[in-house]
Amino acid sequence: MTIHRIPRTTAPEPGEYVPMSMDPAMAPAERGKTARPTSQRFVKWDACAAIRTKPRQRLRPPGDNGKEYAFFSPDLVPLIAHPLVHERGLGREVTIQHLYRYLHFTAVLEQQLVNPVLLRIATDGYPFELPKSMILDAHRIYCDEGYHALCAVDLTHQIEERTGSPALDQTNPQAFRDLANLVAGVPESQRHLLELAFIIVSETLVSAILTKSHLDVRVEPAIRQVILEHAQDEAVHSAYFSDLARLAWPQLTPEVRSMIGQHLPQLIIAFLSPDLPHLTRVLTALGYTGEECRRMLSEAMPRHEVLSGIRNACSVTVGLFRTLGAMQDPGTAAAFRSSGLFNI
Repeated sequence: MTIHRIPRTTAPEPGEYVPMSMDPAMAPAERGKTARPTSQRFVKWDACAAIRTKPRQRLRPPGDNGKEYAFFSPDLVPLIAHPLVHERGLGREVTIQHLYRYLHFTAVLEQQLVNPVLLRIATDGYPFELPKSMILDAHRIYCDEGYHALCAVDLTHQIEERTGSPALDQTNPQAFRDLANLVAGVPESQRHLLELAFIIVSETLVSAILTKSHLDVRVEPAIRQVILEHAQDEAVHSAYFSDLARLAWPQLTPEVRSMIGQHLPQLIIAFLSPDLPHLTRVLTALGYTGEECRRMLSEAMPRHEVLSGIRNACSVTVGLFRTLGAMQDPGTAAAFRSSGLFNI
C-alpha cells in the first residue's frame, strides 16, 4: 500500500494521522529519523476509519442494471487466461475461487497474525519504548483489522449464497505456514520479534491487489468497495508500522537486528509468492490431473515473472529497512544476495 507523501504547509487537524516524515512540528533534519513521532496520529479515525463510518456492503442482485460483473480483477487472476481453463469454460469458477482465497488470506492475516502483534504493542509487550500516542493507535488499528476480517468473512458468505459455489480450499495459506517454520527456527526469546518483523513487512508492502481491484470497473461494486475501504485503512497502517520500525530498530540489540535482517528476504518472498499448493488443490478439485496442474501453474505464473513482480512490490519495504541501516549487517546483505531477488 503506497503512501504518497505530499508536502503540507498547514498544521494537522486534531486526530489526523501524520507520519513522522510529514510532521510539520519536526525540524526537516529530524523527519524520517527515530527522534520522535508526532502525537497527532489518528485524529480523523472516528470520521474516516471504515469500521466507524462505512455501511455493510451487499452484492447486487444477479443481472442488476443488465450487467454481469466479475468477482475479481481478471488482470490479477493469471490462470483464467490459460487454454485449459478456456477449453473447459471454468474461468468464472477459477475467479470465484481466487476471490475466496484472497478473502480467507485477509481474515487469517488480520485475526491470527496482525492483531496478536497489535495486542502485544498495546500492552507494552516488546523490548522497546513507544510514545503513548502509538500505544493508543495500536488499539485503533486492532479494531480496524478485526473489521477487515469481518468484511472478508461476510463477503465470502454472500458470494457462496449468490453463486452456489463453495470455497474449495480454506486451509492455512502457505505464506503463514512458511512464517511458522521460520519462527520455529529462531531462539524462543526472539520469536515474537520475528513475528513483528513479518507484520511490518506485510503492512508496508505495496499491494497490487488493493490498488488494481478497486479500480477495475469490471468487478462487482460491493467487492470493489470492500477492497477500497481496506486499502484506505491500510495506507494509514502502513505509515504507522513504518514509524514503529524507525523507533524500535535502534532499541533492539545488534543480535536481534541481524536475526531479523537475515530473515527479511524470506519474509518478503513468503508473503508475495503465489500459493502453489493451494492452487493445485483447487485445480484438482475442478477435475484437472496432476500433470495438467503442474503445466498450468508453470505456464500461467513463470518463475521469472513471479520474481520480477516480487522485486517491484517490495521496493518500499526494502527501502525502509535500508534507511534503518539493516543492509550494513554482513549477514543481512548476504541473505538478500542469496535470495536471488536483490543485489544489495
